[in-house]
Amino acid sequence: MRFARGLGEDGVYGVELPDAIDPVKDSGARTVLRYADRRFSAGVVHEATETGARTMVLGFPFETIVGGKNRAAFLERALAFLAPER
Repeated sequence: MRFARGLGEDGVYGVELPDAIDPVKDSGARTVLRYADRRFSAGVVHEATETGARTMVLGFPFETIVGGKNRAAFLERALAFLAPER
């Protein structure tokens, strides 16, 4: 999966400086996406042990994922994590 880096790529604005985010040590959070060119964390998830609440944080805007099918596939997987069937 890649996201738009250049202006106008895939009809969306380019991300000039995506954020690198790291999970807090010993928090239970984990890296789920990495930037290929720098190996920094691009996405982090966490599930609270007490409540089961789940969060996902991305270092780039979702709408800049290149390709509608890629955005749909990512969203499907993200929702499966965030709101699993119980």
